[in-house]
Amino acid sequence: MNIIPIAITRRAAPVDNQRAKRRLTLCIARYHGFYPWGSRNKKSFTLIELLIAVTIVTVVILSVYSAFNTGILAYKKIDSAFGSYQEARIILNKLEADLKNSFVYSKESSLFKGSAKALDFFNVSQIYDKEQERTNLCRIKYQLEGATLKRTAYSGLAALTEEENVSPQDFSNSIKDIDFEYAYIGEGEKKDILWQNTWPQKEGQIEQLPLAVKIKLVLISTEAKQQKMLEFTKIIPLAQATSPYAKEK
Repeated sequence: MNIIPIAITRRAAPVDNQRAKRRLTLCIARYHGFYPWGSRNKKSFTLIELLIAVTIVTVVILSVYSAFNTGILAYKKIDSAFGSYQEARIILNKLEADLKNSFVYSKESSLFKGSAKALDFFNVSQIYDKEQERTNLCRIKYQLEGATLKRTAYSGLAALTEEENVSPQDFSNSIKDIDFEYAYIGEGEKKDILWQNTWPQKEGQIEQLPLAVKIKLVLISTEAKQQKMLEFTKIIPLAQATSPYAKEK
């Protein structure tokens, strides 16, 4: 009787595929420096990294604030300067319009009186009465009182008597100083144009108008909480002034 040997093999234990996959994934993650599933060795931001991040954010915020603040200061400076230039333009243009329409009142006297801080003269001005424009005789006075330039205009008969109660017009309250100078022709062959701070001052000037009036205006401009002085100069020729060369012709 033949005996057939039977090989007895040990059955392999079943392999947990999910567990093996998890171990494999964990090994790969640890190799690349990453620890999943809440490992105790999981990396986080260090104190140095946080300080660097905070520093970068702070620098960016300060840069934006600085640029914004610089823009605001530049705008305020330009706006203040523009207001001062606009104010000076209004004052000088009004003075020019009044002086160019001045005239000699009579042969005995021009009734033009001027000092370093005041003007008093006759002119012809356009007056609006009930939406109608008409030309009228006026007596114009400019006077600097403190930091305010006041203009008073008497029209019609009030220009001769000054009995009419006229309220002065305030042009500006930020004037540091104003100076008027009056041009005349000097003696001699060259006949240079000279300036004096009152009119009339010399003999023969009472019947005439000055050739021109020089105005030096100083305004107070506030820029960035600091006061700055702006100086403006304008020379206004008078159309009705007697030419010094008329007699020679």
